[in-house]
Amino acid sequence: FLMVGHGKADDVIDWATQGRPFIAALNASNVGFTAEQRYGWDHNWMSFNFSLDSMFSPANGGLSAWAYPSNVSFPGISNATGSGPLVPGLTGTDFYNMAFEWSVPWNQFHTNIVDTTTTYEISLRSSTVAQTADVTPQRTQAFRPAIGTTVTWKNVNNATGAIVQSGTTTIDADGLATLRAISIGTGTGNRLSDPATDRDCTRVYSDRRDGNWPLSSQCSGTLCKRSLFSMVGGPRFPNHYGTGD
Repeated sequence: FLMVGHGKADDVIDWATQGRPFIAALNASNVGFTAEQRYGWDHNWMSFNFSLDSMFSPANGGLSAWAYPSNVSFPGISNATGSGPLVPGLTGTDFYNMAFEWSVPWNQFHTNIVDTTTTYEISLRSSTVAQTADVTPQRTQAFRPAIGTTVTWKNVNNATGAIVQSGTTTIDADGLATLRAISIGTGTGNRLSDPATDRDCTRVYSDRRDGNWPLSSQCSGTLCKRSLFSMVGGPRFPNHYGTGD
């Protein structure tokens, strides 16, 4: 997970050629990141304005912990409607992904992450206003469907239990699954759930075509997988172990 800041007036590590294009590169890679591009700031200390304190430091806002457990996954968020432009402007200060949180034991606003060989769930929220974003779960510990697997998902409003979105996605060549334009609410946020693969399961009401299969299923053999993505975001599976994890 990367947290980066750059002053737009910096000509030592040149912002125009280094910091400015970096945002689009981070966004395209679907990694977990937050960022600030600060207007009128040169090559100087920026403090921790671009850090996601609620996820990486104690509840009191101190930096004594400043760590994230290596055995816990996290979401990569891109194209968020509440973030700045992918090509930051020459004026104004831009922030990226600063309002997103996900439920974990040290920041528990809903059910914690579930990450098993057959299931992945995560609850995600915005601390400001409702947003949409692409979500790619990163560094999953056990839930890693094969490349090319078709995954079905649904996005559930945690406050009402209503299904607000559903669809399918395919595990890409990097072993990742990205859910596009996911609605992410405030409060207790959203959660996604549904079967990971249809080909290995014979479902109750298998003749339904609307994607709203029941959570119970009858599986043939031992290959039946169920993937629950509970969050306002989407699942991802094998993981990207890039620098910054």
